[in-house]
Order: sequence, then structure tokens, then C-alpha cells
Amino acid sequence: SVVAVGGMKAGSILVSTDGIVWTAAEVPPGHFPLHVARALGSFMAGGPSGFLTSESGRVWQAIPSPPDWNGVADIAGHGEAAVVLGTDGRCAVWDGAWHELPAAPVVGDLASNGDAIVVASEGAWVLDGEDAWIQVSTSSWTDPTPDSREDHWDALWDGGRFWVVCPAGLASSVDGRDWIVEHVDFDAALWAECSPPVIWDQWILPEGSFGDW
Repeated sequence: SVVAVGGMKAGSILVSTDGIVWTAAEVPPGHFPLHVARALGSFMAGGPSGFLTSESGRVWQAIPSPPDWNGVADIAGHGEAAVVLGTDGRCAVWDGAWHELPAAPVVGDLASNGDAIVVASEGAWVLDGEDAWIQVSTSSWTDPTPDSREDHWDALWDGGRFWVVCPAGLASSVDGRDWIVEHVDFDAALWAECSPPVIWDQWILPEGSFGDW
């Protein structure tokens, strides 16, 4: 199934088996999910009203939020668990219970390969292990410099590599630490302004929605 969420309308979760015909999912009243990911063999969604899980994407149940949680910036699958990034930079893993991680220095797009966690925003950052976040340079992609705190977009783990859109083009990494940049001829300012959709396994999710398998 494909699941898409977005908008501030209560119960705004749609599910499809082919990406063409969509049906509304059953969502607990008062929930406004804005982000979704695959986790624990099912789906996890979150928004200003808290977190939801579903095995099929069609029927959703609420789960508790971490203590004093202020909002959801992004969600990503994290091995057999899910990792969430709060609007205040707090980071936590859900595997049936919440486990707090070091707070991220920036808030942006989140991706994980089950070990390393990458956040793309004002620069690209990686949490490798559970100790501290490390900035990855946006210019030379070697040693971070003050000039490397430029906008990044659309962090993604495709099953083999991390991908991040950066001012120089498309950057990829197997481990989140060592990156290769493929220079792409596009207007970075226009790209940032448009906030383009992520293309995932040939499915294109429209602006204002988020989805996962």
C-alpha cells in the first residue's frame, strides 16, 4: 500500500494500492498527521496532535507521545523501529516504547539506515551511534566549515544510500559520513522555494503531502 498524509483537515490520511485510486483511512478523531514512515513492519504517522500507527494504512490507532513533546518535524524508519524529529530538535526512537536521543542541532528532513540518522536543513548532520551529531560539509564534503550551513532538502534513505539535495547538486552516502556529490544544473534558490516532492521508487508524492510504502 501507499499512504499519503497532509493538510490540517482531521483524518487526512489516504491509502492506495496502485497510486491512482485513493480511499480515506480510519483515523482517531482530532488527529492531524503531517508525516508518515514505515516502521516496525507497519506505518507510523505524526503531527501536532500526536502519533498514530497502522499495520495496513487503512485503520489507525493513537500511541502516546514522548514526555513534553512539542510537535513533529519529520519521521523516518529506523531499522525495526521509527525515529522522530521534533519541531524543537528533540530526537527519539519508538520501538514500542520511547528512547530519547541527543537533540539535533537543526530541524529539517530526516532519514535513517537503521544505524546512522541524517538531518538535512542548515547543513547536513549525521548522528552515528548515540553520542553526538556531526556536521557534514556542503562545499567540499570533507571538513565542515562555517560556510557549509546552507540549505539542504529532502533527506532520503533508498535502501542502499542516503540522498540529500544540496546547493552543489545531489549528494549520496552509504554511511552518512562520507559523501559523493553529483553536480546537477538546477536553480538551487528556485528548488528551495518550490520545495519539490521526493521521488520514491518511481512514485511522485505531490507538494503538501508525504507518503511511504
